[in-house]
Amino acid sequence: MKKALSIILAVTAMLSALSACSNPQQEDETTQATSTPQTQATEKQTEILGGVATQGDWGETQWILYHSGELVFSGASGSEIESDAEEQNWSAYNEYIKKIIISEGITAVDESVFSGMQSLESVSLPLTLNEIDEYAFADCPKLKEISLPDGVISVEEYAFANSGLEKIKIGAAAAQISPLCFDGCKITDIQVSEKNPNYSTDKYGVLFNKDKTTLIRYSCGFLMNSYTVPDGVTLIGSNAFNNEYLNEVVLPQSLTEIGENAFEGCLSLKTVEIPSTVTEIGSGAFRNCRSLKEFAFPDGITHIRSEVLDGCDSLETVNVPASVVYIGEKAFGSQATFEINYDGSKESWKNISVAENNSAVSNAQKHYGLSS
Repeated sequence: MKKALSIILAVTAMLSALSACSNPQQEDETTQATSTPQTQATEKQTEILGGVATQGDWGETQWILYHSGELVFSGASGSEIESDAEEQNWSAYNEYIKKIIISEGITAVDESVFSGMQSLESVSLPLTLNEIDEYAFADCPKLKEISLPDGVISVEEYAFANSGLEKIKIGAAAAQISPLCFDGCKITDIQVSEKNPNYSTDKYGVLFNKDKTTLIRYSCGFLMNSYTVPDGVTLIGSNAFNNEYLNEVVLPQSLTEIGENAFEGCLSLKTVEIPSTVTEIGSGAFRNCRSLKEFAFPDGITHIRSEVLDGCDSLETVNVPASVVYIGEKAFGSQATFEINYDGSKESWKNISVAENNSAVSNAQKHYGLSS
């Protein structure tokens, strides 16, 4: 009996040993699965559709991409998401990225870092962020809304250019927002924090400085055919208007200056009357206003700046006051089918300094206000 029991125990021990040999990593795998959270990123893989997350370093920051399409950045206080970092990046997964979350501590997003992300739908920015550089989120067609937190101070040129932005919220600290940062966006709603000391909006969502003396940006997404600039505005800022729907702009008597390229590309603009209070019209101010047929420079203008009416191919009449002493290069473009009505005499016209590349001025038929 004892001999039989010994045989049974020996057989049991042998079977246990064979079972352990057939799965030698079982204990290690169990320990690993228990100690590694499922939410933690695995090593970078070429496919994330199966629910796999991937991660890497990017300059001063670290990134992790989850199967949900969320790309999350983290970094030490004062770190930046750099444009020229050479570490492993997320570009191989651009088509999957739907949301970018930038964690607290990061202070800047550098040039072109997230440009061209075709699937990006939303961006969450931290309170510590104070700068968004050129083209940072340009050409992201599904990005419809952005909220600039109270820490953001500057947004550079073309930061969101040609994206799908329709709605913008500007925080309390914003002080340097380029009028070109939303170039090509069909924005219909601009909101500014009441605590912001630098910017404000009107009832249409047009962006002004705080006391509404400077019109900064009229969006190309507004569908109105006519817009009246409010009384009190003294400056139409550079690149303020770029709208294909406007056919009329009414300017106030308080206006004294129109900035460079202010109305460039207003393709439907047919009527604009410059008040006599305006003493400066910047270069390219009405470039490519292809529907504009008549334009009158106000009395008191001394310099007609370069390319101010370049590309205005429908021009029929340009009125020039006797106060003008200089006409800049390509001031009226290259077409020469319009007429010039000059308030001065033929002799005083000869005293005007005309820059090179002004064949349109030379060839235009001229009518003088005083006999020579």
